[in-house]
Amino acid sequence: MKRVSILSLIAAFVMTMFASFASAAAPDFQKLGFPNVAVEKEIVPGQAASITYGSVRIDVPADAFTAPVKFQVIEGANADFQAKAPANETVLMNFAFKVTDKATNELVAKFNKPVMFFYTDAKITANSKYYDTTVDGQMVVNKVPAKIEGTTLSHPIAGAGVGWAVTSPAAPVKNATSPVAGISAAPWVAGGSVMIIGAAAVWFAARRRTA
Repeated sequence: MKRVSILSLIAAFVMTMFASFASAAAPDFQKLGFPNVAVEKEIVPGQAASITYGSVRIDVPADAFTAPVKFQVIEGANADFQAKAPANETVLMNFAFKVTDKATNELVAKFNKPVMFFYTDAKITANSKYYDTTVDGQMVVNKVPAKIEGTTLSHPIAGAGVGWAVTSPAAPVKNATSPVAGISAAPWVAGGSVMIIGAAAVWFAARRRTA
């Protein structure tokens, strides 16, 4: 009996640890920099769905979930992510998922099949980047490069363990390397040359009169 009790305690401990790990693997990004719900939709197993808002489309395959879920796309302020992005990149958009199992009210961390994310923007270029944003607020370039076709960036997403941000190279500032004084130097040089030539002509004429 004592042995059975010990085994039961161990099993209970393992299950508790597993539950804690599962909970930790599904962070609530609404409390981690993405407070605003951009769009939400109920997803039913066995039916493909498409979620669209603004310049974003998310395609959900029919077998992504085994139970009905509330699928929310949440956003934060671009300025918050810009502060963490490289100095030569501009954050175009940010987002995260909050997917809730409607039967258990638990957050879903991993999907059975990846969903596809599409973002279209005139500022998307071949040098645009797709970042993961971690629970501690860091931005890390995703190990799988995004697919870029024209002005559309796309990427598969297999779960809701991180958030994301899309960047493009910062637009260069015109005449950023030209000294301000150099812009108007030519008129001053030309005017100075005229004054020197004029002074020389007066001096030469004065010498002829006194000769």
